[in-house]
Amino acid sequence: MLSSAITRGSSQVQGSLWGRRANDWLKIQEPQSLALYNVVLKALALTRDSTLLDVGCGAGMFCELAALRGPSVMGLDASSSLLDLARHRALRSTFFEGEMEAMPFVGQTFDVVTILNSLQHASKPLQVLSEAHRVLRPGGRVAIAAWARPEQCHIAGYFRALDELLPVNTANTPAAFAYSTEGAIGKLVARTGFAKLLEAQALTIWDYPDEDTALRGLLSFGNATQAIDCAGEERVREVAKKFLAPYRLPRGGYRLENAFRYLIAKRV
Repeated sequence: MLSSAITRGSSQVQGSLWGRRANDWLKIQEPQSLALYNVVLKALALTRDSTLLDVGCGAGMFCELAALRGPSVMGLDASSSLLDLARHRALRSTFFEGEMEAMPFVGQTFDVVTILNSLQHASKPLQVLSEAHRVLRPGGRVAIAAWARPEQCHIAGYFRALDELLPVNTANTPAAFAYSTEGAIGKLVARTGFAKLLEAQALTIWDYPDEDTALRGLLSFGNATQAIDCAGEERVREVAKKFLAPYRLPRGGYRLENAFRYLIAKRV
């Protein structure tokens, strides 16, 4: 099942950025995507005979949810720290560290490949989708999710604030929303041998009970780690607190709304 792919892609950079605060990602931030994961899983209608690969699996929440539906599940990620947590969390799944641009699996291994809010971190997105096509069996499906338009995502303001702390040539916000418009993901999949089956949006509600929890969640993003390396943690915490202020609830805590576009396509 494994191959010896050696192409270098995004993992060297992304692995270190996303693994720095792995426990906070696991406990606080990853659960904010539960609504998206459930929508995608419902659309995929997995069976016990299915084999699924989650690319950019993080701390394994989606893999855990998918495995509960019966299929054989594997996860691929760039962060060894996140994968260590995933292995303890999703005991029914198997996890691998590696490149999304060079997936370490032989061809025609999986029935489903999911790429949920991770494609924008790839150094070569078309290569990622070509790899997904390669490892899928004929007729297999790929499910991709990405941020919806910035005006539909409260988190966009936070990303813009973080970018102001980075050198101009390393800003992340435009890339984060590269696939936010209708048809953007479809154009990529059409170029890599897929036929679109479904495209829609899903809304997620991010709830934090207090400021400390919200800050821990927001600082666990890879681009927050990048900003901390450039400007220091104290400055990033100040930026995060200012961003959060408008979303404070009268009863305390914070509530953010973030929409995602998701697409399911078939290998042809």
